[in-house]
Amino acid sequence: MEIVTQQLGEALEVKVKGRLDNYWTEHLRGSLEEVIRGGAHGIRLNLSEISFLSSAGVGLLVKFHTQLKGIGGSFVVTSPSERVKQVLDLCRLSRLSCSPRRPRSRRLRYTRPKSAAFHLQPDLSKSWSVLQGSL
Repeated sequence: MEIVTQQLGEALEVKVKGRLDNYWTEHLRGSLEEVIRGGAHGIRLNLSEISFLSSAGVGLLVKFHTQLKGIGGSFVVTSPSERVKQVLDLCRLSRLSCSPRRPRSRRLRYTRPKSAAFHLQPDLSKSWSVLQGSL
């Protein structure tokens, strides 16, 4: 297995080549723990050259995603190989993979106008709220 790191802006790219099975997962775990101890809290794991992803490898991805999210960091899989995509899809973990952002749908919120009419306005927040006003 080959592991190469490169700073990309605020994130650290970790490019991995080979098989991510039980044996090599431990090597990658050690490398990731080392870069996190070194202060990297934004990790982009490039898995474009991974030919096999075992359950141990999946566990490693979930572990570091959870760990970095818990400290306000980020951990995403970039450029997953077809094999990696298949495994992530089967495990319903596609959210770990970095993909082009889809435009957010705009929600509507109720606002109480000063007159007796009701108006719906776009709301970029995720919740519905009632704005207080006088009639």
